[in-house]
Amino acid sequence: MNLDDADALLQTIPGVRRELHVTRSSSFNRWSISGHVIAWERPLSKKDVAATGVAGEVLAVHVADVGEKSAWMLAAPQTCFDSPHFAGYPAVLINLQNADPQVLFEIAEATADRLAAS
Repeated sequence: MNLDDADALLQTIPGVRRELHVTRSSSFNRWSISGHVIAWERPLSKKDVAATGVAGEVLAVHVADVGEKSAWMLAAPQTCFDSPHFAGYPAVLINLQNADPQVLFEIAEATADRLAAS
C-alpha cells in the first residue's frame, strides 16, 4: 500500500476529505471529517526510524485512547506501531509499506464515526 492507495481508501469513508496542510517548514496531507482531523501523513525523523526500524510512508490515525492504540498494535503489528514521540498520545502509526488496508479502514472509520457524532 502507498499514500495514493491510503488516500483512495480514506476518501471512501462518508464525509472524509483530504486537505493539504501547510506550515512554515513543511506541507502534508491530512484527512478530516466535520472539521476534525482523523489521519495525517507523518514522516519519521531519523530518531524515529532508529527507534522503530520503520522507514517509508507513514500515516498517523487518531484513536479513542491509548488503550485502543495498544489493542490495534497487538492485533495488527505489521500495520500498526508507535514511536517515542507518540508514546502516550491517542494516535496509532500506520506503516503503509506493510499495511493491511482493512485495518487502516477500520481504524479510520471508527475515528470518523466517533468524531462525526461529536
